[in-house]
Amino acid sequence: VCIAAVFLLLPHRNVLSDGNGGRWDLLLTSIGISAMHMQLLQTDRVVIFDRTGFGLSNISLPAGKCGDPSLPAEDCSAHSVEYDVVSGSVRPLTVLTDTWCSSGAVMPDGTLTQ
Repeated sequence: VCIAAVFLLLPHRNVLSDGNGGRWDLLLTSIGISAMHMQLLQTDRVVIFDRTGFGLSNISLPAGKCGDPSLPAEDCSAHSVEYDVVSGSVRPLTVLTDTWCSSGAVMPDGTLTQ
């Protein structure tokens, strides 16, 4: 079972409070993958990576869009998603290689390098 939670600091929503007046809110109880890496982009979207090779995730890729060709053919589940902060929607992304032990950075022009 893949369970991940997305938390963002949102001052206008009151759920949990720290001692300094900030607030945390649970936006989604599951995004369909386990979050190994997360990166907030300048577009108010969060790219989230899981690792491949541990089996199916709980979110499917669009029909006919299987991911890593080294994985079993039946694994057409996503191992990465994009979370849209504004709409609250989750979109499955195709990962062509295993992101295990990888890292990433956002370049000055806003490009995510993973």
